[in-house]
Amino acid sequence: MNFNQIIEHTYPFQHWEMIDCLDKNTLDEISFSSIPDGERAYDGTRAADHSGDGKDGKLRLFITKDNCKHFPYLTKVINTLQEFATSQKISKILNKDLSSSFVRLEIIGDKKGFWLKPHKDIIEKLMTMMIWSNPYLESENLGTDLYDDDFKIVKTIKYQHNS
Repeated sequence: MNFNQIIEHTYPFQHWEMIDCLDKNTLDEISFSSIPDGERAYDGTRAADHSGDGKDGKLRLFITKDNCKHFPYLTKVINTLQEFATSQKISKILNKDLSSSFVRLEIIGDKKGFWLKPHKDIIEKLMTMMIWSNPYLESENLGTDLYDDDFKIVKTIKYQHNS
């Protein structure tokens, strides 16, 4: 992972953008993974736990001990993030103690029709790191919207490959 090209922002809250994060093999592993398919609820949540009885939760792809052998490059990313030196580096950037944290890596491939309600993450979540794999150069406007305290869009993080 490349932590050498980080840009810090303070509005609407402190966040960072990274470029050239991962190597080609890792990006390919993300881009060409088979995400479970099935009927989706599209209720504005990632797992369809608002009104879809959580059925989309079964269609999520997390890298686990059971499937990590199928994802050697992403397993390497997890191992790197778990290393003490990497954890310390990220802790320093965030000014947050990550010593009791754990890594949960999910490959997300939003389908046509998916939307996510504006929300604040749960307090237990110490950080979110999203790395875009956009091998087909789809619109950069498909990134993540950031909102102010009144839930007004103030910025869109671009859907830019390897950032």
